Amino acid sequence: MLGAKELSIAWKDEPRYWDWQHIPESRFAEVCILKHVCWLAIHGKISSAMLSPNNPYVAYLIFRTTSDCRGLSVPAKTRVSFGGIRMETEGVYLLRPRVSSRILNLEETCMYPYKRKDGWMELKLGEFACNEGDDGEVEMAFEEVKHLNWKNGLIVEGIEIRTNRIHNESYFLRDFLLVSLFMCCLYMLPIYNLF
Repeated sequence: MLGAKELSIAWKDEPRYWDWQHIPESRFAEVCILKHVCWLAIHGKISSAMLSPNNPYVAYLIFRTTSDCRGLSVPAKTRVSFGGIRMETEGVYLLRPRVSSRILNLEETCMYPYKRKDGWMELKLGEFACNEGDDGEVEMAFEEVKHLNWKNGLIVEGIEIRTNRIHNESYFLRDFLLVSLFMCCLYMLPIYNLF
């Protein structure tokens, strides 16, 4: 996981926009707490050499919000780039809009964060595959730079990169079915030789 200190966050070193604090719930010494900005851009990079080859991965923004947060329920976009492939998603929200998304017909087209067991929220930034021989940097981003409304109360812990278990499980299921089919064919082969 990349901690907030390792990320490129617009104006993160400006004390009037961001604050650095220790909170006991974080695995890092400090987290980045948004005081107020209009332009919210969070970028991270990691070398593919740090990742196991031949695996699909998912990158997540790990965050919390304060009780008095504001301006975080506007659509943003996420991006993951690696090896010439760029995955970009729009209609991504840090918080659900107060207006019913059913009224806005957004439920199926938008992406919202998921609350983890440890109390942090995770928002999917995108997926990528790291194959044998791939070299370079994986770039990940969360950006809200269109609406330019004031935002505050976002607590950024970092960006977490995990293997895509669903993708791996589907490969496992496919391989299991192929092996099972092969074994059935081998089992049936002596029967066909009798005729």
